[in-house]
Amino acid sequence: MHWYYLSERKERVPVTDSQLAPLAAGGIVRPTTLVWREGLANWAVAGELRPDLFAPAVRSASQSLSLADPATVTAARALGHYSPWMGVFSAVMIVSGAVALALTAALGTGWLLNMSWFREMMRQVTPDGDVPAVHAWSMLAIGTLYALSLLLPGSMLAIAARQVKLASLRGSAPVLEASLRNLGRFFQTWILAALLITLLSGIWTLYSWRHRAVPKPPDPTTQRVAI
Repeated sequence: MHWYYLSERKERVPVTDSQLAPLAAGGIVRPTTLVWREGLANWAVAGELRPDLFAPAVRSASQSLSLADPATVTAARALGHYSPWMGVFSAVMIVSGAVALALTAALGTGWLLNMSWFREMMRQVTPDGDVPAVHAWSMLAIGTLYALSLLLPGSMLAIAARQVKLASLRGSAPVLEASLRNLGRFFQTWILAALLITLLSGIWTLYSWRHRAVPKPPDPTTQRVAI
């Protein structure tokens, strides 16, 4: 059975019947807190609908469930407001990473099999469409790393978004801590990957510039000199 209680910020927070006792023991749901469930015409105070939640024996047993303190619950509620945005951003990162990985795989296949479309595309870079092996492998490595820099942090952010939402509903300190750890891993992985990609891209650009192809002079036998 699902209940709703009205928080101090006038938010209707959904909880299950089994979660009411820990919330009451932690002082989140008080006897004067307004609650509602399906079948009730109006909101009523919790002390009237569920007086059993505030019996000393029930409160003592519920406190053993290691409910988070009010400060932790407030932090979880505040962070929970951003879980939908975290979910959207993680989905964008995962989809972008999958597309980048697919494009990298297509370019690698075109280079390894020497496909005509790949040579035509490379003629925009080199006169004859040939790509040195070191350039091709560098391009594939950077593309793969770029894709992974989106897929891995995006997956971590998706997990953190679900944990943040769960923590905001349950008011659970362990779940909140796990979500914050995943958020920390997300930022750490994303920053390290961005720095590595920047470094490799800089090295590849410098190498390409120093070893750029020099245009060959035309064949003198094909030219006519007017005297």
